Amino acid sequence: MLTDGFGPVLRMAEAFALVAAVAVPVGWAGWRLGRRATPPPLPVPSGDDPVLAFGYLLVFCAYLVGQAILGQLAAATGLPQRAATDPDHVGVWQTLVAQTGAAGLLLGLWATYRAAFSRPRYWRSALGAVGLGVGGWLIVSPVVYAILGFADWASSLVGVVAEEHPLVKVVSSADPGRAVLLFAAVTVAIPFAEEVIFRGLLLGWLIRRPGWAALPVGIAALLAISTTAGTTRLMAVGLLLILLAGQVTFRRRPAVAAVWATSTLFALVHASVWPTPVPLFLLGLALGAVTVRSGGVLAGTVLHGLFNAVSLVYLVRG
Repeated sequence: MLTDGFGPVLRMAEAFALVAAVAVPVGWAGWRLGRRATPPPLPVPSGDDPVLAFGYLLVFCAYLVGQAILGQLAAATGLPQRAATDPDHVGVWQTLVAQTGAAGLLLGLWATYRAAFSRPRYWRSALGAVGLGVGGWLIVSPVVYAILGFADWASSLVGVVAEEHPLVKVVSSADPGRAVLLFAAVTVAIPFAEEVIFRGLLLGWLIRRPGWAALPVGIAALLAISTTAGTTRLMAVGLLLILLAGQVTFRRRPAVAAVWATSTLFALVHASVWPTPVPLFLLGLALGAVTVRSGGVLAGTVLHGLFNAVSLVYLVRG
């Protein structure tokens, strides 16, 4: 993305500035209003929380149902079955169906934590978490994009061309209505879902049970092998071995080891789009840090959403 001269770099800087123009005032106000609030805006969920577990089961089932419905529509209209998973054709319907399932999760969360949110101090804490997320985004995003540029360049030296992200195809074919849904999904729904899964359910579980840290690392290894091939696979496995050395180093510090393990999995989930796992590991560390610091998933969701917003603005502006 950043290997064809300074043009892409300047466009990325412009996208960052546009998002910052909106985010920084909101983040500064949130931090000023909520920095002294101590209760977390939303307790860090864990695998012990039945509401979250059931909510995300609903989302997963809704996605599977959406796939089945789209397959039937494709068959009924004579479209090839691959259209059921082709974002150029039907991704918007998957989003709608999955977000219907997500509504069940949000209602469950509100019912569980409504007593906490009825007190003003929790709202101030939420504002503080927004400020923390914006501040973390301002610090880490330039570093992440710089590492992405370096990783693109280093990969090109060994003949590995940066993979085109699937989002590029979706943006290029999006009509106005779909663009609104895409923006909501990329900057709100997806960051929230990933933060609850990685930094909520998984991170919360691993902090309480550090002996399970090998599980996400093992899944990351399977992803590195199964979703890549050739030189890319060698690079993904090499990255994994480096991260594994760090995991061993921090094994006696449960919180750090948990953040490291979840960041490893978060990075290798994106192994098929090489070399994004390299910078995304750093992003995962930042997301884990703000989650532990704030005691909830809101700060990480804000950071993650803003990071995605910059990439989306960059793609939309061409």
